[in-house]
Parts: sequence; C-alpha cells; structure tokens
Amino acid sequence: MRERVSAMWLIQFFIGVFLTASALIFLSGGAGSEVARGISKVFGSSSTVGLIVAILELVSGVVLLVSLFLGAKPRWLFLALLVIFIFWTINVVAVYLLDGFAKPNLMAWLRDISLQLIVLSGLWGVMMQSR
Repeated sequence: MRERVSAMWLIQFFIGVFLTASALIFLSGGAGSEVARGISKVFGSSSTVGLIVAILELVSGVVLLVSLFLGAKPRWLFLALLVIFIFWTINVVAVYLLDGFAKPNLMAWLRDISLQLIVLSGLWGVMMQSR
C-alpha cells in the first residue's frame, strides 16, 4: 500500500524531527530545547522542569514520527500534541512577549517569532488532523 506524501505528512515529519532533535540536544547537555528554556523562564530555572519538558518533547517527537509509519493514529496522539502545543504557546509568550518583546530589534524579533509561530501552527494542524 502506497501512501501519498501530503503537506500535512511533511509538516508532521519535520515537526517530529525538530522536537526529537531539540530534546536530544537539551538532554545531552546542549541548549537545543526552545520550549524547555521558555518554560523555565515562566516556572523558574529549575533543571527538573527543563528535564521534564525535554522528555515530553522527546516523547512527542517520537510519537509524531512513529505514527506516520503506523498508518493508524494512536488515540492518545491528540493529547500528546495538545500538551506540546500548550508548552510551545507558553514558550512563545514567555520568550518573545514577556521577556523579549522586540529584542534585539523589531525585524530580528519578527523573524524569530514568525519561525516559532510556524512551528506552533504546524502543531495545531497536526493536532487537529489527529482528532
């Protein structure tokens, strides 16, 4: 059975790769997880919070990737995506609105927040498709 590769399939694939890679970089001691940094700004810079967020990010990324190749979407995929969507929204608000509005300058800020909102929009689309 050949499945057509659609735009949503590609979005889900690349968001899965992005989340998995970001979490693995963070867990290996790097600063790869945007979400973990943003959540830490809101709830304090506890390493436990960052670790929990990175693990959730890793699980969500792997679930997104695996579900592409299973054919059927797991029932809990929507819930996993909802959790990451909420975390990502908190991250965008904390990093780009509360802590760094229009920093370092308006054009750089618009570029950076646009990329974060693209990921957020992709998560929304994949989440709604998994309902």
